[in-house]
Amino acid sequence: MENLHLSSETLKSIAWLLTLLAADYVGMVAAVAVDLHSGLRKAARCGRARTSRGYRRTVDKALRYLATLLSLTLVDVIVALSAISLQSTVGLGIPALPWLTTLGALFMMLVEAKSVTENLHPESDLREAAKTLSRLLADKRLHEIARRIIDR
Repeated sequence: MENLHLSSETLKSIAWLLTLLAADYVGMVAAVAVDLHSGLRKAARCGRARTSRGYRRTVDKALRYLATLLSLTLVDVIVALSAISLQSTVGLGIPALPWLTTLGALFMMLVEAKSVTENLHPESDLREAAKTLSRLLADKRLHEIARRIIDR
């Protein structure tokens, strides 16, 4: 097989592609870690136990995110390598960027950011408690029990 010679422009394109892919993966993992941290702080603030089940859910979520990103990356790599090949052989200047991976990572990071804001703002817990209290107050059985206690 003939020696493969890559131009400096091709090597720069590959280096940028790998850098952008690394940034996508690091960003997604960092977002999951921040969400885990905020969830642990919320659990501590609310006096809830931190269980292995909760940790497993986080690991499962991170693995699903990584599998999704890997699938998107495979498509991006094929498209990018085709663009780099066209650029080095024909001179056609198509940018070799990981569009799908970056969009997927951004979406996942936005989901994690929403989760973090939910963990940081206890008013969502208050809203849930108010809904529960409202359901209890509307329960006719509870009114009957209260009437019996008062009538004693």
